[in-house]
Amino acid sequence: MLLQVTKLYSYLAEWVEGFREAVIPADVIARAILCDRATRRGGCE
Repeated sequence: MLLQVTKLYSYLAEWVEGFREAVIPADVIARAILCDRATRRGGCE
């Protein structure tokens, strides 16, 4: 049972890491673009 939980946790950790690597750069880039546009209009949250 413990081994299964450890394997599952390892799998989830790898999935989350891959998900973050795939999503966060896109999110950061999108926010940077939106922030840049907002700054030109005089405000960035």
